[in-house]
Amino acid sequence: MSLMMQMLQQSQISKSQAADSSMEARVAHLEDKLEAQGKLLHELVTRLEKRFGDDLEMDEAASEA
Repeated sequence: MSLMMQMLQQSQISKSQAADSSMEARVAHLEDKLEAQGKLLHELVTRLEKRFGDDLEMDEAASEA
């Protein structure tokens, strides 16, 4: 019975480690995606400011003060 318990525990540990690795990969993917969306949003705001001449981010007013 002891050998069976050890095998069961080892199996559970292996599954847990695989799940942790998978979760780390998903988190890394989501972080990359968030960074890309932030860059895209910044580019969009910059283009809208150039197109319409308004300071949408209010960053020019802050730099003038």
